[in-house]
Amino acid sequence: MSDGTGALAMRDLTEEERTLFLAELGGSRKDTTVAVLLCLFLGGLGAHRFYLGQTALGILYICCFIPYWLLSMLLFFGIPLIIPFFVLIVEAFLLGGRVRNYNERTAQHIAARLKALRTATDAPPAAAG
Repeated sequence: MSDGTGALAMRDLTEEERTLFLAELGGSRKDTTVAVLLCLFLGGLGAHRFYLGQTALGILYICCFIPYWLLSMLLFFGIPLIIPFFVLIVEAFLLGGRVRNYNERTAQHIAARLKALRTATDAPPAAAG
């Protein structure tokens, strides 16, 4: 089980690569508190999904929520808006794991790039001829 810190991704890196890894990961990590706040206050617009790089799901949230909100206000005086509220509460509880997964995937990606860069620079130059 990963904790989203990238510790597993760092284990095969040199000291110099670890420094680069931590610097890049620090700029790419997402914060659970920010994700939850986005979900609670702008969740109907998919802000928490956009924050985690899930653009398609963010657009889906917008496409579903805005028409639902308009119909609810016009036809039922806003009473059915309780349904999206419960969806966003459930989303808020699940976001901690989603943010950890995002951070771990980002750490794995950064580590893989650094390892690929190492193997590319360690490879002998191609013979001219």
